[in-house]
Parts: sequence; structure tokens; C-alpha cells
Amino acid sequence: MKTLRKWAAHLFAMCLLMAGTVACSEEYVTDPNATDGAAAADSIPVIREVLVWDEAANGYSDKVQARIGLQVQLNGDCLNRVDTVFFNGLAVLSADFISQSRTSIETVIPENTPVGSKLDDETVRNTVRAAAGEKSSASKLLNILSENLGVTNVYI
Repeated sequence: MKTLRKWAAHLFAMCLLMAGTVACSEEYVTDPNATDGAAAADSIPVIREVLVWDEAANGYSDKVQARIGLQVQLNGDCLNRVDTVFFNGLAVLSADFISQSRTSIETVIPENTPVGSKLDDETVRNTVRAAAGEKSSASKLLNILSENLGVTNVYI
């Protein structure tokens, strides 16, 4: 009887592992590495996180704000198909990426990224978005600050 319970417990654990494997494998609508045109066209880039280069740590960190000119890393899925990344609506083409793979893109926030009153469209304020042709990821929030903050009329 103990042997039967032991085997039942092992079978149950294996079923859970199989269910988890099947659930994870259906994360993509199509194979992100597919070479045929139809499957590749259906792949939508997904940004899971945006990391900012931290000089003090000599690596990337998950800060919620970044200054213009800093290097950022986008992590997610199907990013090898991305041809444009948008910072506050300003396009950065894939030719200007530092590196690109299926799961990450490294690039720099451009010097001419609109911030503050220079931003024409409020719907893209503090957003990062990746696009692969007509397919576009959901925007991720990143508070983008100007390179130099100007403060005037401060009296002590």
C-alpha cells in the first residue's frame, strides 16, 4: 500500500511538471525563431523590463528613471524582430542599437528625446515601446529626464 501511494505521489508530481511545461511553451502565439513568413509576421515583441546602466554598480539596474544619453537594456521576448524602439515617441532604429538578441536590446536614450514642454503627444510621455514592422509591444514606463536640469530663480 505504501508503494502504491509513493508511485501515485510520483505520478502526481510528474503531471504537475508536464502541465507547467505545456503552459510555459504556449507563451508565444507562434515560434519566435520561426523562419517562415507567416509565423514571423505573427510574432509580437514583448518588453518585460527596462534596465538602466548604473555607473556606480558597473552594470544594469531596475531604476524607474533615466537621463537622456544613458544606456538602457530592454528585456523580453521576440526582440530579435524589433526594428524600432521609441523613447517618448522618438524612434531609434535597429541600426543604432548597441546589441540585439531574441531576449534583449541594448541602446542609448537619444540626446534629442523630447521631454517636458518639448513633448507634443502626452500619451507617450515617459514610455518605451518596441516595434517590429506593424506589430508593436505595449509601452513600459520609464521616467526620462533631461541630461541637464536647469534651475533658475532660487533664493536662499
